[in-house]
Amino acid sequence: EHGVGPDVLVGLCLERSLEMIIGILGILKAGGAYLPIDPQYPSERIKLMLEDSGTETLLVKGSEIPGFAGTVLDLDDDGSYAEMTNSLYKVTDSSNLAYCIYTSGSTGKPKGVLIEHRSVVNFMQGMRNVLGLSSGQSIVSVTTICFDIFVLESLVPLMLGIKIVVTSRSEQLDPEKLNKLIASSEAELLQATPTLMRSIVKHRDAKSSLGEVKSLLVGGEAFPENLRGDIRAVSSADIFNMYGPTETTVWSSVSDVADGLIHIGRPVSNTKIYIVDPCGGLVPCGCIGELCIAGDGLARGYLNRLDLTGEKFVENPFTLGERMYRTGDLARWLPDGNIEYLGRLDDQVKIRGYRIELDEIESVLIRLEGVRGAVVAARKVNGMQALVAYYVTNDALKVSSLRERLRSLLPSYMVPSYFVELNEIPLTANGKVDRKVLPEPVSFESDAEVLCSTSKTKTEEKIASIWQEVLHFKKIGSNDNFFDVGGNSLLIVEVQSKLIEVFGKEISVAEVFNSPTISGLAKYFNEEEAGEGEKYELGNEERSGRRKQLALRERRMIKNSLRRN
Repeated sequence: EHGVGPDVLVGLCLERSLEMIIGILGILKAGGAYLPIDPQYPSERIKLMLEDSGTETLLVKGSEIPGFAGTVLDLDDDGSYAEMTNSLYKVTDSSNLAYCIYTSGSTGKPKGVLIEHRSVVNFMQGMRNVLGLSSGQSIVSVTTICFDIFVLESLVPLMLGIKIVVTSRSEQLDPEKLNKLIASSEAELLQATPTLMRSIVKHRDAKSSLGEVKSLLVGGEAFPENLRGDIRAVSSADIFNMYGPTETTVWSSVSDVADGLIHIGRPVSNTKIYIVDPCGGLVPCGCIGELCIAGDGLARGYLNRLDLTGEKFVENPFTLGERMYRTGDLARWLPDGNIEYLGRLDDQVKIRGYRIELDEIESVLIRLEGVRGAVVAARKVNGMQALVAYYVTNDALKVSSLRERLRSLLPSYMVPSYFVELNEIPLTANGKVDRKVLPEPVSFESDAEVLCSTSKTKTEEKIASIWQEVLHFKKIGSNDNFFDVGGNSLLIVEVQSKLIEVFGKEISVAEVFNSPTISGLAKYFNEEEAGEGEKYELGNEERSGRRKQLALRERRMIKNSLRRN
């Protein structure tokens, strides 16, 4: 009734719910393509996505989007369901759009990836063949709708007759609730990023909650070696490592990583993978090159970005009349025909499964008043990948102020965890940013004035010990904000779990989130509940980084060689 038809984008901005699935089906049945928008995004980013996409129709649930001049349909309103009730005729074909997902863009604004129906159907067939998916199974959907792997938790199950158990946002964030839901649903399939999967399997009830799960699908970022051991300690399910960029429709290759070397496996159905040198020629087995993908999973391209589409979706030199997507990923063929993933060629990174262009954060940071220069890098901090912002200013800018201003402009996962002030941005002889000499972010140490209020009580001492272990900081003040000293939503889950373990009292992630200081959390607990003889000892895990350092050095040499060529 609102003019939605083939290749018409319809915005979908609502929390995880049954209505979210209804909205997707309604858009597709009308012949349109859905554009997922997280209602938690800053208003400026939502506005940018709506304007850039030209969306004229928007589905919401009980809330409005300020400034949107198009048609808004409220899925909480009974009137939204009061029109045509007869079955619709098929109005689309395989070449029409199914969805558009925005990913981080190097120019300072996100870019929309256009995926057609044929690519989704090809992906569905590939997953059915590789994973043995069939009618009657069930899957727990834990991924945000704005992440393309959500397709494996929504469209694929619906087309194959698989039951979907949709988690709420609170269940997404709280391992206690999530593990209970997994157990009660008796789901056989579970997909998550390595970061989320680790929080699930590290939960004290993981062994019982994962009892019915037959397949664990892990993807969205590199699969850590130690995660396999963590999973095996609580589950005998098959473990699959999934690989693929948004531009090639969710997953392009899959491997069973039950044992042996962790790799990304082989291409799924109707997908071709090439590993090429800087001149575009195929590299021999065992040699490192850029991974390129061709086949039926390729996206149409980027929305309103013909230049970028032409740059990334190039003519396939190995098959006449076919396109090939340059991923920017480094990889090599193994002797057994599998592929080993070796990192990125450019400055794109993945943080907790989200694909992030560092240039986008830099361009937003440099536009802030008082910031004279800025560089953003991804660094391993205390064993976890984190975003670090280096900035130059003539003003006395507080980090808390910078962080708050960025939160109003970027999604939370793109806001750096660490901020380092520099006198000047270091440059190479060629005038480029010399990222190799950027200093490591130092462990946060609270100001002396704040330290005066640290550890007034035994309760605060215990909470401070937990923070010190999780954040790896020596000194933390009782009034320091958890998020201002490097904390994030996943680390706060770890804090919640340890609080329950130490104090023997339940506390939700939401309660920890709403009390992000030691003094605030101490009010929740009291001395009697803490227990007299209870002690909390910090873990002192010994790690050997020599092997990782050598691998990193080799990878940097390869990247520099490819860049020079």
